[in-house]
Amino acid sequence: MVAYLLENNPASAAVAEKVGLTLRHRGPDAGNPDPSAVRLVSADRELSETELAATMR
Repeated sequence: MVAYLLENNPASAAVAEKVGLTLRHRGPDAGNPDPSAVRLVSADRELSETELAATMR
Protein backbone atom coordinates (compact mmCIF):
# COMPACT_ATOMS: atom_id res chain seq x y z
CA MET A 1 0.00 0.00 0.00
CA VAL A 2 1.28 3.47 -0.88
CA ALA A 3 0.06 6.91 0.21
CA TYR A 4 0.85 9.95 -1.96
CA LEU A 5 0.36 13.09 0.17
CA LEU A 6 1.19 16.75 0.41
CA GLU A 7 3.11 17.74 3.52
CA ASN A 8 0.62 20.52 4.35
CA ASN A 9 -2.08 17.86 4.89
CA PRO A 10 -1.30 16.56 8.39
CA ALA A 11 -4.62 14.70 8.70
CA SER A 12 -3.79 12.43 5.76
CA ALA A 13 -0.25 11.91 7.06
CA ALA A 14 -1.69 10.90 10.45
CA VAL A 15 -3.98 8.33 8.81
CA ALA A 16 -1.08 6.90 6.78
CA GLU A 17 0.97 6.53 9.97
CA LYS A 18 -1.97 5.06 11.88
CA VAL A 19 -2.41 2.27 9.31
CA GLY A 20 1.29 1.42 9.57
CA LEU A 21 2.81 3.19 6.58
CA THR A 22 6.34 4.57 6.83
CA LEU A 23 7.64 7.71 5.13
CA ARG A 24 9.73 6.58 2.13
CA HIS A 25 10.21 9.87 0.25
CA ARG A 26 9.99 13.61 0.92
CA GLY A 27 10.70 16.11 -1.83
CA PRO A 28 9.41 18.85 -4.11
CA ASP A 29 6.02 18.27 -5.74
CA ALA A 30 6.89 18.52 -9.43
CA GLY A 31 4.20 20.21 -11.47
CA ASN A 32 2.48 21.83 -8.49
CA PRO A 33 1.84 25.54 -9.10
CA ASP A 34 2.98 26.17 -5.51
CA PRO A 35 6.80 25.99 -5.62
CA SER A 36 6.94 25.41 -1.86
CA ALA A 37 4.72 22.29 -2.02
CA VAL A 38 6.37 19.19 -0.57
CA ARG A 39 5.29 15.69 -1.63
CA LEU A 40 5.37 12.78 0.82
CA VAL A 41 5.26 9.13 -0.17
CA SER A 42 4.57 6.60 2.57
CA ALA A 43 4.40 2.85 2.05
CA ASP A 44 4.09 -0.45 3.87
CA ARG A 45 7.43 -1.62 2.46
CA GLU A 46 10.65 -0.31 0.93
CA LEU A 47 10.04 0.98 -2.60
CA SER A 48 12.42 0.28 -5.46
CA GLU A 49 13.55 3.24 -7.57
CA THR A 50 11.16 2.04 -10.29
CA GLU A 51 8.20 1.85 -7.89
CA LEU A 52 8.95 5.28 -6.44
CA ALA A 53 9.30 6.79 -9.93
CA ALA A 54 5.96 5.28 -10.96
CA THR A 55 4.34 6.68 -7.82
CA MET A 56 5.72 10.16 -8.51
CA ARG A 57 4.28 10.38 -12.07
